[in-house]
Amino acid sequence: AAGAAEGGQITALMVATRARQFAAAEALLETASGAASLDAQSAEGCTALQLAAEEGGARILAALLARGASVALVDAGGYSALHRACKMGHAPCARLLVDRGANVDAAAKSGRPALSWACRSGHLDCARLLAVEKGANVEAADGRSFTALMFACAYDHIEVARLLLGAGADVHLGTYDGENDTAMNFAKSDEMKQLVRGAGAGG
Repeated sequence: AAGAAEGGQITALMVATRARQFAAAEALLETASGAASLDAQSAEGCTALQLAAEEGGARILAALLARGASVALVDAGGYSALHRACKMGHAPCARLLVDRGANVDAAAKSGRPALSWACRSGHLDCARLLAVEKGANVEAADGRSFTALMFACAYDHIEVARLLLGAGADVHLGTYDGENDTAMNFAKSDEMKQLVRGAGAGG
């Protein structure tokens, strides 16, 4: 994937997008001169597209994509526009991005894919989009060996966990930090424990 810029600049388009001044952002797009200006990156590697995804600006995000903004660019942490949309729960933005070719399994430098962010934050619509509609790997583990199901269990997002189990998430997968903790170890509430136990986990 394309990486973050070494220099970086803050553009008027980024400022307008971050401030949710979408009419102003769309006006700036009319004067943008090609993909280079659309894909300008800040010192942290952030782009206008990433900001639109994070802020839930589906209209400006669609306009950026229509003009050729890259879905592959990532910031200094390796996070893409799709990561940001899913972390914040903006399913319409996430859908626009994956329909334009965003890699649903791409991981940030932490090893965490967009699905894990959606599940950690309890964003059911984003999780459904990635895991059910787009076939994201439900068993992908991040750098700490945590899976999407583990995050859903740890933060007690019952419906997200139910969705992941329905999509084939393995309750027996364990962390590889020496503890070998499984989803059951992360489950907090009785309801979550019952759900995971019903999916075949012991305990």
